[in-house]
Amino acid sequence: MRDRAVGVLDVADEHDLQIWRALGTCLLGAAKTGLGRSEEGLAEIRDGIALYEGLTTPPVFWPLILFVRAEACARSGRPAEGLGLIDEAIEIAGTGSGLTLLPEFYSLKGDLLLLFPEATGPDADPWFQRAFDAARRLDARMMQLRAAIGLCRSQRERGDAQHGRDLLSAVYSTFTEGFAAPDLIDAANLLESLPTAAP
Repeated sequence: MRDRAVGVLDVADEHDLQIWRALGTCLLGAAKTGLGRSEEGLAEIRDGIALYEGLTTPPVFWPLILFVRAEACARSGRPAEGLGLIDEAIEIAGTGSGLTLLPEFYSLKGDLLLLFPEATGPDADPWFQRAFDAARRLDARMMQLRAAIGLCRSQRERGDAQHGRDLLSAVYSTFTEGFAAPDLIDAANLLESLPTAAP
C-alpha cells in the first residue's frame, strides 16, 4: 500500500492533480499506520484531509477518506474516534453511489465495536451480518469472506460460532483459486480452528 500511495503522489505531483495528492497523502498515512507508525500515519491522514477539504471539487471521495481514517484509528487502538468516522461514512455512502463500499464499511464498524473492552459479540454481530448480506447482493465474494471471518471471530469469543462458521464455509467453498491470498489463508486457518457442526 505504501508503494502504491507513493506512486499516486508521484503522478499527482507530475500533473498537478491536487485531489489525488490529498488521496495519496491519506493512503500513505494509512500505510504508515499499518506499518506500526500510528502517530505519524494519523498525522499524514489529517494532512490529506485538510488538503482535500480545501479543494472546491464535490466531496466524491469523502466516504472513502473517512473509511481510511477510521481503519487507521482501529489499528491505532482508538475505536471511539474510528466509530464516529465510520458512522459518518456509512450515512453518506448509503445515500448515493457509495453502495458498493458499504460491505467494507459495515465490517469495519463490527471490527471497531470489538475493540471496546466492554463490547460483546452481539454488538458487532449485526454489522458483520449486514456486511455479508450487502456483499452477497453485490456478488462480492471476497467482501463476503471478510464479513464471515469477522462474524466467526466475534462469535468464537462467546463459544457459539456455528452460524458464522456455516457462512464462512459456504463462501470459502466457492473459491477455486487464489488460495495464497491473505484473506483465503485467514479463512482456512479459522475454519480449521473451529469445531465442526454436531451430527
